[in-house]
Amino acid sequence: MQPTYQPEQKPGNTADRVVGIIGIVLFACCSVATGISVGGAAGMPEDLPQEFRPESYQLIASLAAYVAMLFGCIGMSLSRKWGMLLTALGGVVLLALTAYALSKYPEQTRAFQEYLETADLPEQERQGMQLGMRLQPLFIVPAVLLTLFYTIFSFLRLGGKLGPAPQ
Repeated sequence: MQPTYQPEQKPGNTADRVVGIIGIVLFACCSVATGISVGGAAGMPEDLPQEFRPESYQLIASLAAYVAMLFGCIGMSLSRKWGMLLTALGGVVLLALTAYALSKYPEQTRAFQEYLETADLPEQERQGMQLGMRLQPLFIVPAVLLTLFYTIFSFLRLGGKLGPAPQ
């Protein structure tokens, strides 16, 4: 009598793999975009007000947090405890950086309006820049929701509240 074939069981659960793989793709894109921002910050025009210039520590901390989230999602897809922990910590850092950036938003808006009044720009470009500044908080919402999801998911998994505790 021949034994029946049993597929090899990999550690972890399907939710970890799916959430981890989606996170790998998303946070790889975020890491690349933030890396481009870090490189582009050096080439900003000198006449921009100081309020528009991101602090170098903010850009570097964002890049480090996105890379942590990327590697954390790799660990998460393997249902590893270190992956969940890295994702949770990266998410906390990103949420703190976003809260700090949003606290600066009114000051940036005021400085931006002053800049647009004095800058020598075509009217169409000026209107486009004003629209972009008004819509900026809306672009932050999906990033915050995504970061919140991954942070909360990681903490729940670490605590064993959502499936078995990771290895």
